[in-house]
Amino acid sequence: MSKRPSYPTGLPARQKIACFGQRSGFGLIVLIAVLLLAAVNTRAVDRPSPAGDPETNRVDVSPSDTPREQVTVILLHGMGRSRAALWMLDTRLRQAGFQTLSYAYSARAEDIASITSDFLKFIRGNVNTPVYHVVTHSHASIVARLAFRQGYPPGLGRLVMIAPPNRPPELARTLRENPIYRWVTGESAGILASEEFFAALPIPSVPFGIIAGNRGQRPTLGEPNDGVVTVDGTRLEGMSDWTVLPYAHNFLVTSREVAYHVIWFLEHGRFADQTELSRAMSQREPPPATSSDRKPEKGTTPKNIAQ
Repeated sequence: MSKRPSYPTGLPARQKIACFGQRSGFGLIVLIAVLLLAAVNTRAVDRPSPAGDPETNRVDVSPSDTPREQVTVILLHGMGRSRAALWMLDTRLRQAGFQTLSYAYSARAEDIASITSDFLKFIRGNVNTPVYHVVTHSHASIVARLAFRQGYPPGLGRLVMIAPPNRPPELARTLRENPIYRWVTGESAGILASEEFFAALPIPSVPFGIIAGNRGQRPTLGEPNDGVVTVDGTRLEGMSDWTVLPYAHNFLVTSREVAYHVIWFLEHGRFADQTELSRAMSQREPPPATSSDRKPEKGTTPKNIAQ
């Protein structure tokens, strides 16, 4: 068993981090990554905070029957990232005709309950369309699920979770005692490693689809994964559809293929099949707003799995 590094008492935090980096090559790599992420991670400064009690989420208009220009898609980035991380997905959704909003948060500076409350205030203060959808990446799926406990404002249609940890990620278990990891993730360091926390998370009460990645392939995870989250660890009871695509964790949100699947699910309650996807990809433009006779599927069998 490797011995955790110790530091002389009284050292400032920066010197402790430097000391850790000198004693561990891995720690130095993590430190560099942390500093890069911290440089781009920004907190939203334009969040309104209107008063009002949480309301039970409901859809006043059918999402599939609502023109795209009357639908807002709210994007939530992953832990340690910023709104810029979802810029390409945001752009593709706007090109497809949707209105978009991006909510920014800092998992290091804020506790998960405060992030969730602010997220719901953000929705109440910024969504001006009859229908809105939520699309999350990674850690943000936890915020989206917790929001069901507090209550979404009226109009929520569908939810797409990209690379969500729906059980404690093995990487979080491994790194939870790492001082740099704990500094970056704040309260989330303990939450992400807790079986009890994940078991208590609400199951979304609206149709939701999950997109997993199977590239990245961190050998220490012992099963197919995207480098951060295992494929099987993204599954969640009650999902309307589930698909596995050949991308690593952070590259899922930059993929044109993923954007097409997101758009298809928001409109049809399921992901595109191979024929629909190939047709849309060959046109090199966002999929058109067309109806489909195919019913949504329960997410028991993955589609589009790269061998």
